[in-house]
Amino acid sequence: MSGKEAVARRAAELVASEAPEVLGVGSGTTVRLFIKYLKEFGFSGLTVPTSYDTALELKKHGLKVLDLMSVDEVELSVDGADEVFTMNGSLYAVKGGGAAMLREKVLAYISRKRIYIVDEGKVSGSPCSRGVPVPAEVVPSSLPAVARGLKLLGVGWKLREAKGKLGPVVTDNGNLVIDMDCKSSINVIEKVEALPGVAVTGLFGPDLIDKVVVGERGELP
Repeated sequence: MSGKEAVARRAAELVASEAPEVLGVGSGTTVRLFIKYLKEFGFSGLTVPTSYDTALELKKHGLKVLDLMSVDEVELSVDGADEVFTMNGSLYAVKGGGAAMLREKVLAYISRKRIYIVDEGKVSGSPCSRGVPVPAEVVPSSLPAVARGLKLLGVGWKLREAKGKLGPVVTDNGNLVIDMDCKSSINVIEKVEALPGVAVTGLFGPDLIDKVVVGERGELP
């Protein structure tokens, strides 16, 4: 069994044991596997997805879906991550590889308990060691202003281009995605998030992380 399969199955077992009435479900390839196991373990509650892709996958497996806008609290949420690392003694995650970080962060904010599932290759010993960029979701009309702000902050970035269509990636919220250099952005991330037009960044801090489950290793830290 691959690391992704193992962690997806373990997460489904955890959900089955806690049996939440409302479950938040994030995005990504590992989460897709989790949804398959979720159904196999007999979960029958309501789900709140963070993307159209996740909503379609949940429906495909016969699970009931609620819109994120219709709930103000979720008992438990399960999501993936592009990188997990420890900084100043606390766990952090970089998310947004699938361009769903705004809804993912909203879901994390309204969840009472947040579990992240990753394979071993996503865990780093220190910040920015895997070369994963920190993404941000940006309102289209504000892109020039955001670019100016990032230049003043000394943050390198590039606009994420779509695959399968010409032009930039457009999120489920109608926004653009920029990928920022991790090393130049991580220490000024609060200033980046304060720039007018930046809806959210993909850096998730310890206030939004309760548990990280890694492949067959178990839980962090």
